[in-house]
Amino acid sequence: MILVIIYAVAALLLSVVATLPVKEFRGFSGDEKYAIVTIVLGGAWPMICTFFLGPLFLGSPDSILFPGLWYLPACIMVVLIIGRNVNQESCVVDLPVIMLMSLAPISFLGLSGGHLTPSTLMRWGLAVLLLCGVVLKGQPISLAAVACGCRLALLSTAASVVIAILLNSEIVTNCRVDKCGSAGLVLTSTFAGNGNILGLSVVLMLPLAMFGTSWWRAALLIPAVILLGELAGSRTAFIGLGAAGFAFACYRMAPPRLRSVALGVCLLGATVLSLAPAVLVYGDGEFSYRGALWNDAKSMIVDRPIMGHGPVAWEHLNTASLFVANYSPHNAWLDFGVSVGIWGILVLVAAIALKLFLLQGEERAAIMVYFTCVIATSTLESVFVPYFIGIAPFAVIIPMFIGPGRIVIDKEKMTMISNRGRLRATPESQPEGVSG
Repeated sequence: MILVIIYAVAALLLSVVATLPVKEFRGFSGDEKYAIVTIVLGGAWPMICTFFLGPLFLGSPDSILFPGLWYLPACIMVVLIIGRNVNQESCVVDLPVIMLMSLAPISFLGLSGGHLTPSTLMRWGLAVLLLCGVVLKGQPISLAAVACGCRLALLSTAASVVIAILLNSEIVTNCRVDKCGSAGLVLTSTFAGNGNILGLSVVLMLPLAMFGTSWWRAALLIPAVILLGELAGSRTAFIGLGAAGFAFACYRMAPPRLRSVALGVCLLGATVLSLAPAVLVYGDGEFSYRGALWNDAKSMIVDRPIMGHGPVAWEHLNTASLFVANYSPHNAWLDFGVSVGIWGILVLVAAIALKLFLLQGEERAAIMVYFTCVIATSTLESVFVPYFIGIAPFAVIIPMFIGPGRIVIDKEKMTMISNRGRLRATPESQPEGVSG
């Protein structure tokens, strides 16, 4: 237990030094501050609820407050962001986000096929609402602001872990065979089943958190995340951690002219790795029985290849004797194929490709590092789910705050165009001697 406390406190201290003081916060615009708060509430608040507030005050995930309590604060910020941006002179629409949101109707149709319950409807609606926070934008959100939000989310998560361990030692349990760190004990929660969600969350915050700060502060975040990952006993998280660290090192060390090439190779390597479970053949017992999950997922995709079975079809599987189906096939490509089919996969890939195409400079580099981490992690998990509330909803929202990727709707110009159209349509309203 002492080693667990040492790990947690060390992770917190490293996060504090890497994050504070946040001198640039005063220089951020109002829109950027809203984005920062939303990132903290979307990334850290669910972890605070899962390992601290939930076990201490709610006791069981059967509470009617779950999962609304987890994502309601971020959704409130989204509503405020929408109201703020719609009332600005120029309303901005993000095209990649529109593409991602186009999967919502397909996802809903899948729910309507027999899985539409109040719980699934809430999870579908929360996912749609969270995406609405990044589809309409006012002033541009800088990479520095998003990076600041990620660092504050990491700091908040580390602080909540320390408090949870000190106030509720029951969250520290003996290791499972497949979930164990060097501390010999792991964090768990009745709301998560194990600490995997903690490891995945902090790793997904790391890639963008390392930007917009000095190299030594960025370097301090890596051991902080390693320590939290050890407490979580999440082996999959370390795949993403290794990918993020390697890609960030390539960005910092490569000559400026070769940075895009180096990051492209990292992204390609992560993609090839993540596709292995989907395209290769494995025995049912391989990778801690994940082989059985992958094989069943492939059979489901063959049954409905184009549009899939819907986002919760996998949760209702439970037909194999080797495992309980849980929330996904533990591979993103197979999860997409089961949930939204080949069409959904094409839309997801196109949206991410368009996002990268529309970015430039450091913003593009940051998003390439981010998706290298996400795709590598997706080899054994499914974390980027834009059409339903998955294991880490903020993974979709955070990168979409950054960059243009949008069509500008200028209300004044639209009014002028509309007026000209009316003038052309009504010749009698034109001055004498003026032709159409």
